[in-house]
Amino acid sequence: HYHPDNDKSILRVLFERTKQTGAQLSRSRPYKKNDNAHVEQKGGDRVRKLVGYFRYDTEEEVELLNKVYEIADLFENFFVPTMKLKEKVVDERGRVVKRVYEMARTPYERVLESPEVSEEVKNRLRAIKEGLSLVKLKKRLDELVGMLLAKKTGLKPERFHGQNNELTKMQFHGQLFLS
Repeated sequence: HYHPDNDKSILRVLFERTKQTGAQLSRSRPYKKNDNAHVEQKGGDRVRKLVGYFRYDTEEEVELLNKVYEIADLFENFFVPTMKLKEKVVDERGRVVKRVYEMARTPYERVLESPEVSEEVKNRLRAIKEGLSLVKLKKRLDELVGMLLAKKTGLKPERFHGQNNELTKMQFHGQLFLS
């Protein structure tokens, strides 16, 4: 299922792809015309904080972006815990007075706990996790982002190594999470 923004050039390309692959193209959910704002928010939250606001349009930049996203996905899914909202406590006027969250866990941990996921899939994920190193992923992510930003700024890629991008800036408010 593709859910792009409303840019006509993107829609044309995706429309052709959906005809070839049989995938579905949707612009938003019925009667939910503000969906796109949420999609764009995620783009800002994840994409722009990771690689900035430059326009990456050469083939080489797109290849680098794909590598960055591949590493970022591994990093985020296996090492970055998130808290899911469990319930909202509402007062007599209907105002939310308190939000109750589940304990922070990584998406990987949530999948392992899920009864709907087969043992075969869980074993494949365990094998992937076993081969990952948080430090190596962080270094590789910094290298790739540095190479990408160097292409746009003209600066040396080493200038960007070790920079804290938003994805790898882990702050857990005094809690220590070990993997």
